Amino acid sequence: MTGRLRVLLPTLCALLLAAAAPTAAQEPQASASAYRYYRFTPAVIFADGVDSTTLEVFTAGADIASVEVNWNNTYRRMYDDGTHGDGVARDGVYTLNGLARAFPPGHRLNFEGKHTIWGCRVKIVKTGGSEETASDPTVGFVLPDARFPTIDLGGGLSATRSAFFIVDSGGQIFPNMPLVPLYCGKPFPAAFQKLYSVFPDAFDFGIVMPNHKLFDPETYRENVPYYVAVKNDVQHIGMAIFNETAGFFSRGRLRGMIYHSWGYGAILDHEIGHAWGVLAGYGLGMVYETPRPTRAGHWAGWVDVDGQMSWPAEAGGSLLGTLASNGDGTWRVHPDIEGTRPYTPLELYVMGLIPPSQVPPVHLLVNPNYSNPQRITAQRVVTITIDQIMAAEGGPRVPAYPAAQKDFTAAFIVVSDRAFTAAERAFHTLDAEFFASDRPGTWYMTPFKAGTGGRGSLSVRLPVQGFHDVYLPVTRRGS
Repeated sequence: MTGRLRVLLPTLCALLLAAAAPTAAQEPQASASAYRYYRFTPAVIFADGVDSTTLEVFTAGADIASVEVNWNNTYRRMYDDGTHGDGVARDGVYTLNGLARAFPPGHRLNFEGKHTIWGCRVKIVKTGGSEETASDPTVGFVLPDARFPTIDLGGGLSATRSAFFIVDSGGQIFPNMPLVPLYCGKPFPAAFQKLYSVFPDAFDFGIVMPNHKLFDPETYRENVPYYVAVKNDVQHIGMAIFNETAGFFSRGRLRGMIYHSWGYGAILDHEIGHAWGVLAGYGLGMVYETPRPTRAGHWAGWVDVDGQMSWPAEAGGSLLGTLASNGDGTWRVHPDIEGTRPYTPLELYVMGLIPPSQVPPVHLLVNPNYSNPQRITAQRVVTITIDQIMAAEGGPRVPAYPAAQKDFTAAFIVVSDRAFTAAERAFHTLDAEFFASDRPGTWYMTPFKAGTGGRGSLSVRLPVQGFHDVYLPVTRRGS
């Protein structure tokens, strides 16, 4: 997943799509752009200088003299003649196989761990002599010692201790990878049908991820993360009670599905926060969206909730950051500090992790003046207390703290149209285990436990027999 806006700002799909899209004046016409999209096969390799991948660059096909990829700081020719891994000659798909690399010196590891993503540059020379470059192609690297035992569950299904893998060769889940039509809120029940065919109904969340970046078939832009609410059994948080678990083959446990684009899992902390809607206080002007959404929203940028789920303040068409109080009747813009955004007291209350008495008042700024982003003033300030929020929603949260659920489970479900490699399995297992760890946030993802200040926990360990005792094995369905 690339693009700073995609990880810097809270994400409802519309925001991300708008942020990723160039303006009409910036966007080249389709006929002028030779580059379309890419595919690495496999999408992740061990960074040992031996394990290799094949890059395909899909182009418009016409008026192209050559295509090159900058690999290991050297531009190398790609081929559309049926050689070097190219499947079909002269079809506009330029290919180069045997791409191996040791870990890039000085390159940052994801989450200070054992894996990372790395983007390379592609240069397209047109027959008229002009050049076009694309920095989109991104591959995953895993350090050679990061390997996880895998259990074959049959039928194209397998699992490491913390990630479930589906070989979807028939395109039942993601047809025609990597060109897959997606829209915000699209569910993937077939992925859950596979999950529950081998596992019990033991998950609060299912995180569905492709094993390669997916692109819109018409625009070739990357598809981006979103949350799909499956069940809500919490009263007075601004969201109705509903249960659609049967449509996901769950017998009642599943709370929600997260679609996450390929990459390192950034903003998972934000997406899982939508399980509690972020709709409390809508009638008081605290929620950004209009008209009122039914299941997902964001705290408005003119309210100083300053949380994981806040929409950024906006001025002059720019998104500035969340609003924080200076404590002296002025406010400041609080840009996201990479990976260190916890859930705020109001969010923790809605999640059932603190009592209402621990939620301080928030302030709604009417006609704010953003001319000095560090000393923001307003024509009028409305103070909103937790008692007012509870009254607006019909009463205190039910179930209330401390009876509310604090410990949650998630299944990381990874889908590919071909067999997974050991490096790919390791890459996704590492992502899953970081999100479930107690480490501080980094790279725009805060583990659930850290985000809640230790008040809540998330487990991604799968109930599979056959792993060593340290993998916490429990009985799997059918065994």
